Amino acid sequence: MNTTKKGNEFENYVFSFIKNYIVEGNYSVNPQKCNFYQQKGYYSHKRKKDIKVDISVEIHAQDAKNLSLLLVFECKNYGHTVGVDDIEEFDSKLDQIAGRNVKGIVITTKGFSSGAIQFASSQGIALAKLQPLDKIEWILERTSKPLGAKNRTIAEKNEISLALTEVDYISQSEVFFGTISNVYTSSFSTILDNIIPYEYKSPFEITLQSNDTSQHLVPFIGKSEIDKRTQNILNYFKNEIFSGTNVNLEPICNYFNKEKSIEFIFNEHLGYSSTGEEILGKLSLNVKRVYISNSLELNSPRWRYTLAHELGHLLLHKKLLIASPNLNLADNSDSLLWSSVKGTDNQRLEWQANYFASSLLLPYSKIVPVLIKTIEDCDIRNFNHGVLYLDNQPANLHTYQRVISKLMKTFNVSKQAIHYRLAELKLLNNQLTEKSIRDVGNNLKL
Repeated sequence: MNTTKKGNEFENYVFSFIKNYIVEGNYSVNPQKCNFYQQKGYYSHKRKKDIKVDISVEIHAQDAKNLSLLLVFECKNYGHTVGVDDIEEFDSKLDQIAGRNVKGIVITTKGFSSGAIQFASSQGIALAKLQPLDKIEWILERTSKPLGAKNRTIAEKNEISLALTEVDYISQSEVFFGTISNVYTSSFSTILDNIIPYEYKSPFEITLQSNDTSQHLVPFIGKSEIDKRTQNILNYFKNEIFSGTNVNLEPICNYFNKEKSIEFIFNEHLGYSSTGEEILGKLSLNVKRVYISNSLELNSPRWRYTLAHELGHLLLHKKLLIASPNLNLADNSDSLLWSSVKGTDNQRLEWQANYFASSLLLPYSKIVPVLIKTIEDCDIRNFNHGVLYLDNQPANLHTYQRVISKLMKTFNVSKQAIHYRLAELKLLNNQLTEKSIRDVGNNLKL
């Protein structure tokens, strides 16, 4: 592939990513107040003529008719990291666009030199890396040493910094990495928060519409983006969704029923899959129905997780659902298998729905204080291995049992959901294999 074609394809991919992200309601700006362009010219007071930019987003304030904010995106699809010279050239281009409130973002697939990051930070330019699809591992649990809040933030910054500077970095379930003015994040929303003033934003709204024009039916979104979306939902419903620390899914279902005419059916048995496994949840978009099997006890941990999982598909996989409106999506005890989706996409969409359910039912802002209180109540004083440590030692097994049991009752979720969420949040240092964990759960009767 020649360099020009390669660059054009990447620019088209970035344009689709940005436009879909905003138009689908994933960020709190009104899409009707935004205009999206490729290769549009803006007047340069130095050149005395228009200067073209790769991608631009023109944003109007909520009460303004004229253009108020211009986001300019520069796409760099190099085989190496982007150097400081490229950022200096882009900074000069931004400076030449006269009479505009201009913010700049450089996006690449390979990363940036340390000099480029330092210069961009000093100039208020955002840098972002869209992780190549063959450099992503979609896994739910990351076994690593847990960290306190401060050290966890430092570790995340170091990891994102590594992703932004290392050409062949392999990410674990993250698509986007970015930095601006010494803020490091794996959420595109956080980058936008740092460049878009409050007056341009509009209230969050749940949407089922899809305007995605990319070739991918299953979106490439990672943990940070899903956490942002679940937090938006929690913020939208505020106190209505919380019963103590327990997340009440009824307001979300009521919203979809009232605003989107989606019916939720909980009193039917859903039968069995072709492999003989019982179907626990089903989503039928053609008749606008979500089913949860009546074999699951209403409001039990498994019932709640299955419903949250289906809500995840409803919110995250709009394009796939709209592209296949007559498809019944059946969820058995293992995973959801869609015949119309190839294996790698199926793995990703199931990971996304599972992570959405975990993030919604066990929000970070709720689980951390409860965990700390539980640890204090259990009089755990040895933090040499982190917040919660799991191995074959009887004392650590007993502590694990007490903490997990308390969290299960508090949040009304299963032991597996608690275990994986703590591991994802780096609050659990797990030294056991999956088989050992199952044996521990059975022996302790969790």
